[in-house]
Amino acid sequence: MPTQELKCPYCSSSLPKMPEKKTKCKNCGKYYYRRSCPPEKRNYIIVTEDEKNIIEEEWRQFYIKQNSPSDDRKKIMELYKELDNVRNSIKIMCLLGNPENNEYYDSTSAEENRILRAIVKLKHIDDLNMN
Repeated sequence: MPTQELKCPYCSSSLPKMPEKKTKCKNCGKYYYRRSCPPEKRNYIIVTEDEKNIIEEEWRQFYIKQNSPSDDRKKIMELYKELDNVRNSIKIMCLLGNPENNEYYDSTSAEENRILRAIVKLKHIDDLNMN
């Protein structure tokens, strides 16, 4: 908690303690709030409703920035997609070399197997048409 003197942000009358929630001033009758500014979660200040709205928007922007994927994360995600494409290409090449090679089918799902077999079949048809 700050070591500042606790005063109403509207009428500057002294307050008995730091409020825990929205509190009504006994002197002027207006509501004041306890808030902290990003990124400091522990240093509280007493603010008006307008200031509260500004601080809440700052927190919203802070969390959006914290939770959005960074450029590094985006690059990593792209690399994983490329890796998946390479793995699928390797599976297809292995199947083309030996279509009866079941060890590659064992490590994939039924849907992947169906797709891979269809690709292999199309590739063989394409190879026959080229000869």
